[in-house]
Amino acid sequence: MVTLPAEIDMANADRVGADLDAAFGPDVGVVIAGMSGTRFYDASGIHALVMAYQRAQAGHTGFRVVAGPGEVRRVLDILRLDTVLAIYPRLDVALRASDRKPA
Repeated sequence: MVTLPAEIDMANADRVGADLDAAFGPDVGVVIAGMSGTRFYDASGIHALVMAYQRAQAGHTGFRVVAGPGEVRRVLDILRLDTVLAIYPRLDVALRASDRKPA
């Protein structure tokens, strides 16, 4: 699991992307991006998530996002990323998930 910061913008998106990328290692079945503490993200944060998703797809690895109710989840829904990313309201639900389809 990679816990994402409270704010993701162009100042730290490269680091966020690198942290997510580093999580995809040999024998890793699922990477979880924890956005429970994230309150703001801009297009560069969205880009980091999409790049992690693409890395997961290329490596046949699961990629799940934990984003509870609120603005962070609302933006994902508005952008229709909820139709692509497997998004879960809580970490315990993401950990129990047995598929890679959006919740």
